[in-house]
Amino acid sequence: MMLDGLWSDLRLAWKTLKRKPLASVVVVATLALAIGGGSAVFSVVEGVVLRPLPYHEPERLVGVWQLQRHDAGQNSMSLPNFLDWQEQSETFAELAAFKGSSLVLSYEGRTERVMGVESTAEFFSVFGVDPLHGRTFLPDEDGPAGRRVIVLSHAFFSSRFGGDSAIVGQSLTLNGRAYEVIGVMPPEFRTPDYPNAQFWEPIREDAESSCGRGCLIYRSVGRLADNVSMSQASAELNTISRRLEEAHPEDNAGVGAMLVDLHQQTVGDVRPILSLLVAAVGLLLLIACANVTNILSAQAAVRRSEAAMLQALGASSGRLMRRLLLEGLLLAGVGGALGLLMSFLGLDALLALAPEELPRLDQITLNAPVVLFSLLVTAATGILFSLLPAFQLKRQQPAQVLSSSGRTHSGGGGGYSRQALVLVQVAMAVPLLIACGLLLRSFWTLAAAEVGFQSERLLAARVYLAGERYETDRQPRLDFFRRLLEEVRSQPGVRAASTVWIPPLTDNAVITSFTIQGRPEPPPGQHPGAEMRVVGDRYFSTVGIPLLKGRAFDDTDLPESQKVAVISKAMADRHWPDSDPLGQFVELGLSFAGDHEGQYHQIVGVVGDVKLRGLAVPERATVYLPYSQNAPTVMSLMMRYDGDSGPLVESVRKAVADLDPNLAVYDIRSMSESRARGLVEPRFYALMLGYFAVVAALLAVLGVYGVAAYQTASRTREIGIRMALGARRGQVLQAVMRSGLGPVALGLLLGTVVAFSLSNLLMGLLHGVDPLDRLTFASASSLLLLAAVGAVYLPARRASRIDPSISLRWQ
Repeated sequence: MMLDGLWSDLRLAWKTLKRKPLASVVVVATLALAIGGGSAVFSVVEGVVLRPLPYHEPERLVGVWQLQRHDAGQNSMSLPNFLDWQEQSETFAELAAFKGSSLVLSYEGRTERVMGVESTAEFFSVFGVDPLHGRTFLPDEDGPAGRRVIVLSHAFFSSRFGGDSAIVGQSLTLNGRAYEVIGVMPPEFRTPDYPNAQFWEPIREDAESSCGRGCLIYRSVGRLADNVSMSQASAELNTISRRLEEAHPEDNAGVGAMLVDLHQQTVGDVRPILSLLVAAVGLLLLIACANVTNILSAQAAVRRSEAAMLQALGASSGRLMRRLLLEGLLLAGVGGALGLLMSFLGLDALLALAPEELPRLDQITLNAPVVLFSLLVTAATGILFSLLPAFQLKRQQPAQVLSSSGRTHSGGGGGYSRQALVLVQVAMAVPLLIACGLLLRSFWTLAAAEVGFQSERLLAARVYLAGERYETDRQPRLDFFRRLLEEVRSQPGVRAASTVWIPPLTDNAVITSFTIQGRPEPPPGQHPGAEMRVVGDRYFSTVGIPLLKGRAFDDTDLPESQKVAVISKAMADRHWPDSDPLGQFVELGLSFAGDHEGQYHQIVGVVGDVKLRGLAVPERATVYLPYSQNAPTVMSLMMRYDGDSGPLVESVRKAVADLDPNLAVYDIRSMSESRARGLVEPRFYALMLGYFAVVAALLAVLGVYGVAAYQTASRTREIGIRMALGARRGQVLQAVMRSGLGPVALGLLLGTVVAFSLSNLLMGLLHGVDPLDRLTFASASSLLLLAAVGAVYLPARRASRIDPSISLRWQ
């Protein structure tokens, strides 16, 4: 019986909606925009934040870091420190160290550079993931005496070897040496910090052969032992660190340990912006509900006579409320379905705009949890915006309504509640508009940022000198790049060329500590630091970094001559604010292959500051060293060119192949592209928040217009009487405007206060913009106010043109 009644009410609800197609379309479109946007954001949040990491018992995995106690700095670690921690710790079931790796693969007559990870033998057992084919590392396969074996990622295995498991057990030539393929990992396995690793190989060094305790190049991940908490493991590692501090004070003074939940470590950087987007989704859904509530409430008021007649004939108020609820759920269902369809169609476009740095990007899909979220949101919104009209219906007295139905059209009631909903809509739209404005200003600030060099028509191409003869002897490295530069500089269209160890605008950092000759030795662990770069001759003129003082590197800077350095303006200003740094000597904490440890570098020049690690990272103190005295095995060619870069790229590939066919050229990109890549992430988040802000503002203005239009229509008779009694059109216009803009003004004030109180949440997301930027606050509020004025003016203008003789006959 109950189901029969439900089905009957459902059919009546559907017929009622069909009789009001315009209002139904507006409601459905409103819900589709809100639910569609919410589903898209939730798919990102679910894939990045909510989904567990694809490892065995991921809640027991932690990232392990060295902690610099004096400034709470979180650092990578040295291999000797890690091995001591690993040996002495009892709170970890497994503890592994790893770092990025690069090899040159020679296969089927081609050479290509592949990126991967070097790790200790325990690496895979920490994650508890079995290989898809073959095996992983054995306990004795890492260290200097370990076998040359390699495990392939599933993506590399599929794309390069056709997914043929017969590759396991075969030999591959990497860096000119034979490596045995021992296994293939499953598709979902990713390494923290290196999600695109194509292979894994055991590290080939131990504590003695590593670059020392001051060489912080390893990451570490651990699996907590059963029934051991993070705080217990942290306390144990810090106890071990105290012992290491006493044993090795020169490198371990002030060094402790810090543990971070691996899931938090993986998504930590994007959690604030995703939290902001989730908040935006919530506000937009509430605004949409308020808007739809106003529309349905107005319709319910018009239908009061119909409802009163049904009640007088015996229909219960509960039955009528259920019918309104069903109408709301029907509208929400159609809107939710369209929103989910919008999300499905737009997700690929959304991911195409997403920054590559977004963690777990490949795991963002429109899956069952997202669909379930959409269904729950749809049901919740349908119920929420149906409550007020249903409650108004329940409160009405049928006899009173029927007796007064001949005197008024509106039926009255609900005026204050509708104005309150307008106030709430505006108050929630204001923070969104302000946040969007701040992110846009931050984006524009980054786009206009000076990078310190001339990025136009500047090409970078990396070359890795792989092979034993380059790794064991410096002279072949010097000869290779000398001859390569001679060849490249002779190519048509090349205006200048040089080399650099790490190009500007690259998210890689090598920071060295240093001491200044003649000054007191800083306390252990508190040496100043500087970014370190190795550059070839003519580097500064090629890239366009201004030489401010002294000289650049030249042919007199030979391997056997005095070690020299060029420093940046930031380093000169900080450490020699009142004196000339030229001729001063600094000793660096890092060296290349230990060939000049203990030697001081004489400062011969000062150059301008450069954005080394991206547009959003401030310029840091930097020390430049000449390639002739350092000679790392990996360098990037930097080429200033005219015309098209395509032929130049082919010329570089041919030049490298002519010099050594076993080498690969990779990571070819223009500096303009590097600059543009730095804007992808802020643009992505600004666009996403901008969507919610624009939709929220439109819905708020639509709500203002709807309430003003409804109230004007319901007051037609009253306005006609006033005008018949002498009220002028201007007075009517002012009265309607004042009535319509009152809740808008309060909403703007309340929304501005809310945005002001929440501004600190944006602190870490902005670059060069104050979270309380007055211009943005004023612009967002003014924009919304102007739109609201326009929305109220239209019904106010209609009201001022009412003909009293006609309005007095209007019911």
